[in-house]
Amino acid sequence: MNMRFRSVQFRPYVFAACALVGASALVACADNPVLPGGDAPAMGNASPVASSPAVDEAKLAGVTVSRPEFSRVSDMAIAGDTLAVRNGGTLWFGTVDELADGGTVVDIDPSCGDLSATADHFVLACDSTVQVFAAGETTAEEITPEVDFPVTSATRMNNGDLVLASYETADVAIVAPDGVVHSKFIAAAPTDELVHVESESHGEQLVRTWREDTTIQNLDWRNERGGGTLRVGLGVGAISAGDEGLVLAADTRGNQLAVYTALDVIRLHQTTPVPAGPWAVGWDSDRELAWVASTEGNRLTGFKLSSGVPQQASQLHTIADAQSMVINDEGTIVLGSASGAGIQVIADPELSEENAQ
Repeated sequence: MNMRFRSVQFRPYVFAACALVGASALVACADNPVLPGGDAPAMGNASPVASSPAVDEAKLAGVTVSRPEFSRVSDMAIAGDTLAVRNGGTLWFGTVDELADGGTVVDIDPSCGDLSATADHFVLACDSTVQVFAAGETTAEEITPEVDFPVTSATRMNNGDLVLASYETADVAIVAPDGVVHSKFIAAAPTDELVHVESESHGEQLVRTWREDTTIQNLDWRNERGGGTLRVGLGVGAISAGDEGLVLAADTRGNQLAVYTALDVIRLHQTTPVPAGPWAVGWDSDRELAWVASTEGNRLTGFKLSSGVPQQASQLHTIADAQSMVINDEGTIVLGSASGAGIQVIADPELSEENAQ
């Protein structure tokens, strides 16, 4: 495989927009309604659903790579031509071609928080420090931010500033590369996941989630405040950014894929049912497909969004506990197992529902 990564390019989409809300309000637009007289469903605190033990290896899409570095993948990200795979206290760096035999392993503190990526950098939040790896490099720039909260989520702006958040506090800080705080404000709640979102029309945006109350929020960092807040179904899992402000979110408890845009504010546009246990999500810019990996039955499902109503375009078999996913510019999907099944590389996913029959 000779794959190349590039930043996503904008393509217009037809969206059926949902309601807009203020900075501290919540909505249940297109969520799972509670019928009159019925019991309220369990909400929030979503976690990945354990996979079915029955995995038919003969039906697995693509190829599977097993290496000690990929024994229990907890996170993945891409920047430039480089893929980063986290396995406990290590980060593996390399290209897709080097997955089978190559790459470099870097030791990290196992207690570090989220791994994120922009077009040119990986960012690892490690409590009192933030490690920034330039794509293609394995030596990190270590930044000690002047903040009074543990940093568990971080991302990088195009000018080099860092955005820091925490699952212990609702504080958000914009920090210069030397660690000096430019600004600090309060979000609606603490942060489980923080992503950097790009658009040609509105520039850089920031989006965070909090799984305890299953909410998603854009951060109005230019005005040093939190932005609009929406509820993600019954239990938000992972989120991922795509073209022109597109943000995908898995509703793990509600078995849905939710499609948002984060331009001036966060807006919900579409939801669609997916196989049970959705967690990892990703955007295929080349084919204009939203992909969601559902762990309960080990399925990867692709949807076209261009018509305004999500249309299933493909469903494939995956390795067990595929809780991490990245997609390159040519549509190659890389899935990581959290339970020892390795890495699955799908270089040319066939767009046919019959693949999962």
